[in-house]
Amino acid sequence: MDDLENRSKRNNIVIWGLKEGVEGAYNSLEDFLRVELFEKHMQLHNIEVMRAHRTNVNQRATEANTSMVRPIHIYLLRYSDKVQILKAATNALKDNHFLDSQIFISDDVSKNGPERPSTASKRLSQGN
Repeated sequence: MDDLENRSKRNNIVIWGLKEGVEGAYNSLEDFLRVELFEKHMQLHNIEVMRAHRTNVNQRATEANTSMVRPIHIYLLRYSDKVQILKAATNALKDNHFLDSQIFISDDVSKNGPERPSTASKRLSQGN
């Protein structure tokens, strides 16, 4: 089941640490990310963002830490855009704040992650 979920997230990335409301002057979060982050800050052009939205976080964690920001999940049109962003993020974001936020970009994968090969081989050898 995790494999199916990971395949459906093949073109997705997650941005961590970007403050809430920074996209205020733009019509959409998608436009803001494309222009301000990818084109101006990371010098990546022709990146096509299909969807971008903040996800809910645990309510108790939010109440305990009011400065906590919600991650942004981004669905890109092309897998090659994802690869290009992840490669450029290493140099463009390291020790280089974006709008007073230290942000991180990661792959969007299942919470359970891929099964370790050693675990899978043990299950097969035991006949499970």
